[in-house]
Amino acid sequence: VIGSPVLSLNPASNCMVSAFPGIRGYPYSADCAAGLSAGAWWHWTNAFPDYGGVIWLTNSTIEYPTLLLRVHTP
Repeated sequence: VIGSPVLSLNPASNCMVSAFPGIRGYPYSADCAAGLSAGAWWHWTNAFPDYGGVIWLTNSTIEYPTLLLRVHTP
């Protein structure tokens, strides 16, 4: 895991935006889980940091109200 994200909840659009720190030019993998049980994590998407070195992930709080995210190098 790279580091702690900055989270932003938008109740009007039912979205959670997570901004993870990263190093520009390197690929990352984002995994998600609905809980902390063994084997709960699954690959969600591949991600690349923007020019400022931030990996932006957005998810619906209606569809996944308790979604856990982690970002790591593949």
